[in-house]
Amino acid sequence: PDIVVLSAGAHVRLLPDFSFLIDRVVDEHRTLFPEVKLIWQTQPGVGCAPEPLEAPPDETFWARQRNRYNWPLFAAFDAIARTRFGHPQAASENRFILDISPLALRADAHPGSRGDIANDCLHSCLPGPLDTLIPRTLLHLLLHAL
Repeated sequence: PDIVVLSAGAHVRLLPDFSFLIDRVVDEHRTLFPEVKLIWQTQPGVGCAPEPLEAPPDETFWARQRNRYNWPLFAAFDAIARTRFGHPQAASENRFILDISPLALRADAHPGSRGDIANDCLHSCLPGPLDTLIPRTLLHLLLHAL
C-alpha cells in the first residue's frame, strides 16, 4: 500500500507499553517499509457529558467517571505519538500524525452521554464526529500531497 493509517490505545493499559508499541512501529516502518507513508491517528475523543465540552477532560472529570478502561491515559498516549510522528524529521521519513483529539470536545456524541450504553465514552454515535473524520483525512492527504 502507499499509505497506512494506524492507531492504538483503547486496549493498551500502561504508558511504558504504549511507548514500546510506538517505538516498535517506528523501527519496523523505518526498516521494512520506509517508502510507505505511515499516518498515526491520535486517540478518539473520550468523555461523556450531556453537552459538548469546552476543554478536554481533566483529572477532575476522570475522578467522577466510573470505568475500568484507560481513557485518562489517552492524552499521554497522544503526546508520545506526537513526539514520534509529528515533527519534520518524521515527515522526512514518511511518518505523519492525524490529530483527531479535538473530537474529545464532542462528548455529546458518545452513547454514554445519553445513557444508551452505560459508561461507553469511547465509541461515537453516527451521525456524529466520525462523519467529519473521513473527509478531513482525505483533504489533509490531498493538501499535503502525501
